[in-house]
Amino acid sequence: MPITLHQVATFATSPFGGNPATVIETDVALPERTLLRLASELHADILTEVSGPARSRQLRFASRDGMTSVTGHTAHAAAHVAISLGTEEPVAFELVDGRRLVARRRQNGPAVEWPVLDWQETSIDEDIAACIGIAPQLCLTSSFGVIAVLGTADEVASASPDAKRIAALDAATLTVTAPHEEADFCVRVFAPKEGLPEDPVCGTVHRILAPFWGARLGKRLLRSYQLSARGGVLTCELLGNSVVLGGPAYQLVKGQIELDDASLSASLGSGSDTELR
Repeated sequence: MPITLHQVATFATSPFGGNPATVIETDVALPERTLLRLASELHADILTEVSGPARSRQLRFASRDGMTSVTGHTAHAAAHVAISLGTEEPVAFELVDGRRLVARRRQNGPAVEWPVLDWQETSIDEDIAACIGIAPQLCLTSSFGVIAVLGTADEVASASPDAKRIAALDAATLTVTAPHEEADFCVRVFAPKEGLPEDPVCGTVHRILAPFWGARLGKRLLRSYQLSARGGVLTCELLGNSVVLGGPAYQLVKGQIELDDASLSASLGSGSDTELR
């Protein structure tokens, strides 16, 4: 069974920037147990499987702890793999929950269309200021987490996250954002509850920030900088209730996984899936 392995730095122009992602490409979807074992063997935080015919691909995501859901950077990596193969556009990705994502080629790299996420303004909480060491100008709440809007990019860069305080919040993540002189806005995302002290590059939060900053700046096309240690750059195009998230991608590794019939049978074994987690 041919399995092609790709290591991609998403939203990055160098192999050491952006958010790294591991993708495998197969003609036929692997058994779930095999996918989980490969995620463990490859030491992948999330292993993305792209399978099926060229114009309509299926996406699944496995971690060392079990099957998981799509994220902004994993979809971006899948789009890079599919489009870099010379596939005609657009590429439709089918998810296991029935949702459909569409990827296209843009001048600066692949781009995936997402529905925007709702948010609400909320009162400024002293706990948020204590979490980052800076008093925000505005706070937003969403299903993704809490967002603190700061005054300057320097404040975003110098924010000092207190992981214990952030983990104690009634939210999965804490994001800080502000205008940026060389882009439209900048962002950092902290998610200690998810085992991620700081997200290298987060696509999902841009489904909130793109419409938020788009409304404040009067723009439909926006550029974002992720001010993490690895750094990242994203483009955001607002299309009604959707946002197209794009950016560069750097492929560091492309190789072949050798998984013959005997190896596949061994990976299936006789134990339960829970024994792998």
